[in-house]
Amino acid sequence: MNAKWFIRAGLALFATVSFAAPSSPPRLAVAELAYGQHVSGTIDRADLRKLAADIRSGLQKSGSFQLVQGKSSAEARKNERLSDVIGRIKSGMYPGADYVLFGEISSYEFRQEANPIKSTDTVSHTLSLDLVGEFTVVSTKNYAVKTRFSATGEGQDVKLVTSQGGRVVLNRNKVISEASRSLGEEVTKQLEEQLGGFSGGADDSANRPLVETPREEVIIFK
Repeated sequence: MNAKWFIRAGLALFATVSFAAPSSPPRLAVAELAYGQHVSGTIDRADLRKLAADIRSGLQKSGSFQLVQGKSSAEARKNERLSDVIGRIKSGMYPGADYVLFGEISSYEFRQEANPIKSTDTVSHTLSLDLVGEFTVVSTKNYAVKTRFSATGEGQDVKLVTSQGGRVVLNRNKVISEASRSLGEEVTKQLEEQLGGFSGGADDSANRPLVETPREEVIIFK
């Protein structure tokens, strides 16, 4: 063995090491939710703000995204279009974001039911809420739609009352909170599945880990 052998062996070992650049989670802004004409009579803006807040909370807790705070804007409007959101992106309303999540609540339905429980003198009173949102993720780099998906949320409050009677008061706020929280969890789950593989930066291909392919070196003993 001589010095040349050790040098060549060292170079061969160095060539087998892979280098991975640290990746960061996607930077995501959540636009204020909009609503369609057909649900405007049953959902108010306070409820919309609650839904958006729980979506942000779910995304924050997941750790899969870096939330970016957008600049304050006007309240959500009826029948808001994707072009409106793209216009806000172009005007700089979401600085630092790679993507903007835009959602429209397409169905928001309360149901109140009273059902006798068999073989008892008790009636089950239920207030429930089922809601559906249609969501779009937009790239802030080229304004392209990255993905679209639907998400649902549900909540309910149940009170049991005997035949002796009594006033039934069902908790609307509890129902909304449960539905809002479940919607946030569903949105987070779907975004993790569809955006979780991307690192920070709107150009996905430019932000994947850089890996140096191991090279083989033939060492010739003389």
